[in-house]
Amino acid sequence: MSTNNEAMISIKHTFHINAPIAKVYEALTTIEGLSEWWTRDTVGNFELGDCIYFTFGEHATFEFQVALLNENKLVNWKFEGGYPDWDGTFVAFIMSEQNGLTRMEFVHEEFEDDYEGYGNINFSWAGYLSSLRDYCETGKGKPFSE
Repeated sequence: MSTNNEAMISIKHTFHINAPIAKVYEALTTIEGLSEWWTRDTVGNFELGDCIYFTFGEHATFEFQVALLNENKLVNWKFEGGYPDWDGTFVAFIMSEQNGLTRMEFVHEEFEDDYEGYGNINFSWAGYLSSLRDYCETGKGKPFSE
C-alpha cells in the first residue's frame, strides 16, 4: 500500500449486456430504470447539474450530481453527499456497441488509496451491475429494497 496520501484508486468493472444500448442508457438516466436495478428509493432529475438521490433504507442516502451525459455513450455522476468516504468521487458508465451487445465500462473513481471500505463497495457495485444487466436483458433486476 502506498504511503502517499494523495494516491487515488478506482473501482472498475467491464462487462457485456445483451440488450440495445438505448435500453441500457435509459436504465441509467430515468428514475424508473434506476429504481429497477439499484434501489427502489430513487428520486431526482437528469438534466446536467441536477441531483439524484439514492436511499438504501436507514443505511445511507447518496446524492449525485449529473456531471456529463452523452446519449447512448456516457453517464457521469459526481458524488455530492451522504457518505463522507465517497466525497470527491465520480461514477462513470461508458457504453459502446460490440458484436450486437452493449459493452459497459463502469468506473467509480477517486477513492483514497487507504479507504477501508473499498472491498465492500467494489463487491456491492458488482452485485448491482449484475442487477443492471439482468434488468436490461430480462426486465427484472434485483434492486435494494427492505
